Amino acid sequence: MELKLYIMKRILLGIPMLFILLTVLFVILHIMPGDPVEALYGEKGSPEFLEEMRHRLGLDKPLLNQYFDYFSGLLSGNLGYSIHSGRPVIHEIIRTWPVTLQYCILTTLFSIFLGLFLGIISALKKEKIHDFIIRGISLVAFSLPAFWLGLLLQFVFCLRTGLFPLGGIQSLNLETPPSITGVILVDSLLTGNMVAFVDVLRHLVLPSIALAAQFVAVTCRVSRANIVETLGEDYITTARAKGASETVVLYRHALKNAILPVMTIWAWSFAGLLGGSIIIEKIFTLPGMGSLLFTGIMYRDYPLIQGILIFFAIITMVVSVILDVVYALLDPRIRYS
Repeated sequence: MELKLYIMKRILLGIPMLFILLTVLFVILHIMPGDPVEALYGEKGSPEFLEEMRHRLGLDKPLLNQYFDYFSGLLSGNLGYSIHSGRPVIHEIIRTWPVTLQYCILTTLFSIFLGLFLGIISALKKEKIHDFIIRGISLVAFSLPAFWLGLLLQFVFCLRTGLFPLGGIQSLNLETPPSITGVILVDSLLTGNMVAFVDVLRHLVLPSIALAAQFVAVTCRVSRANIVETLGEDYITTARAKGASETVVLYRHALKNAILPVMTIWAWSFAGLLGGSIIIEKIFTLPGMGSLLFTGIMYRDYPLIQGILIFFAIITMVVSVILDVVYALLDPRIRYS
């Protein structure tokens, strides 16, 4: 019951925070120099045409009127229309978020399994050659910028060896599976189209690795530190004294408690990734939310930028609540009020 009340409280507290965020964002976007109509049409339109477009888009209204118009639309579930494409912002988000979701999930899986595996090995081989090698590799991986690693992977595995496609979400000569969930990887599995599944996976592997490198390094170092600390606790010594094997000590006792801080990294990493990596999506020409946000910024598309950031804020709030619930399930000592 306490947990349910806590979740409701977090959601209710998230509403005014979202309101403040959107208000600050609205003001910043509208006071910045530049005109979205001029950014869209440039010198192609006459002054009369540009003025007419500003009137149609409501940009000639006082800022306070634009603010109330925008929030009245939000309350009715309307995120507005993109200035650049003319389509509803919600449709643009629905069209692009599955692409970002797919490589975010792959990146998170890489971070969890590879980072945790290396962290466990490093902790068990503390101060030995394996530990030094893994810590050195993790330090290098953490220092590599994602965009530089992405370009390097493209050069080696696309241009030199041809093992992976250079960019895009799928090959042009393959038919897209029927849309069931909107996520091509899932739809191809549900329809039994393994050719499409493997093809999309090959397109997403390199951008996922480029993004995962730093998160793998962080997961490795944090999990190593926590496992080493946990293995020194009294209850671990007691478990060993009772004859428990090292495997039981590690997986049943140490890892369960050491994993909690690492879960925070995974959750916030996923939330941040879902925000879309603009540079990675541009490098690998992925039609995701990062590319959509880049387009919105280039054309000063106020409704599009605001709609995307609303989506990001809601996702972050949901991830935060889920993380608190998982913490409570894994650690019964945690109590909420």
